[in-house]
Amino acid sequence: LTRVIPGVIGGFAVVETARAVGLLADDGIGVARALWGALIAFLLIDGFSVGILSPAAPNWRLTGLDAARARTASRLILTIVTTVGLKAVFVSVTQAAGDATSAARLATGISAMIVGALLFMLCLPPAKASEPSAPDANRSVWPGLRFIGRILGVVIGASALAGHVNLADFAATRIYYMAMIAAMLWFLRAALREAIGFADRRLKSGRSGAGSAAGDFNFWIGLGVDAVLVLAAAPALLILAGFDAAAARDLFMRAFVGFRVGGVVISLTDILLAICAFAAILGATRLLQAGLQRGPLAHSRMDLGVQNSLVTLFGYAGLIFAAATALSVAGFDLSNLALIAGALSVGIGFGLQSVVNNFVSGLILLFERPIKVGDWIVTSSGEGIVKKISVRSTELETFERSSIIIPNSELVAQTVTNWTHKNNMGRIRIPVGVAYGADPERVRDVLLKCAGDHPLIVRYPEPFVSWNDFGASSLDFELRCFLSDIGKGLQVRTELRYAIFTAFKENGIEFPFPQRDIHVRSWPTERTAASAPARSAAPAAALPRLEPENPDVAEDD
Repeated sequence: LTRVIPGVIGGFAVVETARAVGLLADDGIGVARALWGALIAFLLIDGFSVGILSPAAPNWRLTGLDAARARTASRLILTIVTTVGLKAVFVSVTQAAGDATSAARLATGISAMIVGALLFMLCLPPAKASEPSAPDANRSVWPGLRFIGRILGVVIGASALAGHVNLADFAATRIYYMAMIAAMLWFLRAALREAIGFADRRLKSGRSGAGSAAGDFNFWIGLGVDAVLVLAAAPALLILAGFDAAAARDLFMRAFVGFRVGGVVISLTDILLAICAFAAILGATRLLQAGLQRGPLAHSRMDLGVQNSLVTLFGYAGLIFAAATALSVAGFDLSNLALIAGALSVGIGFGLQSVVNNFVSGLILLFERPIKVGDWIVTSSGEGIVKKISVRSTELETFERSSIIIPNSELVAQTVTNWTHKNNMGRIRIPVGVAYGADPERVRDVLLKCAGDHPLIVRYPEPFVSWNDFGASSLDFELRCFLSDIGKGLQVRTELRYAIFTAFKENGIEFPFPQRDIHVRSWPTERTAASAPARSAAPAAALPRLEPENPDVAEDD
């Protein structure tokens, strides 16, 4: 662009200034404009080849060619453009000089043969070493395009040698103009995509997770830009293919203004305007949502859940308004849509009953706010943190980082435990068992001291120790205390257990383990009598004899 724009503006200024002051005669204006057009074409194709082939910058190269092949292709393309441009200037000069049809015809034939030869050389297959791998080569379209280019080069050169100069010139100039159109489209495509990408990055710069969907956004934006550019270039391509300019204009005017299919008028202009209106209103809604979150709501004292509900409702209102506006711009009669909706209401009531139920339940959740984004809830489907509330379902993230999608009707119709509904304060309980020999009052004091020393336990309500029961093997106590943030309950319970274990060990308080005393009230006499002869018959040598290692030392009793 830095080379094309100065050439376009400077050449136009020089030609028009020279014509205005009288330096150029009427015959010379055509030559000057032909020279200016050839210069613009050279600059356009040069920038296009540099952008696509990048002979001096391998990292920016968009093709799989090596450096030598890229330099050769760039030179051949520029030579083709220069040849056609010089032919146009020479023909203009001969026309300005008078009747020189033979010279112009000779220059046209020579130019066509040169273009055919250069096109054939440009489309020769690369060497084996520079070819891509087999899977890439099978999927690439370049071999087919190179084959078509070689055929066109042969046809152009053979037509010029056979005397069909007009046919050869027609094919050569069409390739020339198509290259110019491709270069201009490439420049416009790059500029539009870069401008839209820059605007998107600026809009997302203040939001977290802005790059999560950047790839999808760039794909759809690029696809839309490509579609618009192809539609814009279609008339020029039809004219290059030989269509009459008036016929091509009438065809596209009919397509864009509207054509009738039965009783319906289809207009591409209305459809594009409807799409643009929908995108514009939806984009404005998203901008206002972001502005509300960063502006008034961020500096207010509203609860985070209330802020999320307001922003979500505002987004749904903007979506409905954008859809209604787009349908109206596209030519749909909204009164007819109301009639159709009324006729289908019975079917919708039966077929989409669950969807409507979830939709209404979602509105109830957003307005009544029994649960909010960020709440810790327990439902029959699972337990976790509320991440998103939509009109159909609610996303719940468990503590294992898995997502549970719960229909809104379940949250409205069933019991839900919300640990953080009013505030984040909550109570934890830690059961403790001690041995029967421990002093209960000392146990209570130690437990209360451990709770009082923890920084996350509030002072009011005060911690409390409950003596629950006389257990089978222990005295069962329970420490109950309140936290300012129940979300840290697991952390506090773990730290308290460490502190209680250490404190009990320092104070000589034992943790019991299950014990059971067995009292034998009687022994079967038959078994005793039967086992007595067996014991007396056993050889004395078989019984172990315990003797002290030192005979001089008497055994202990």
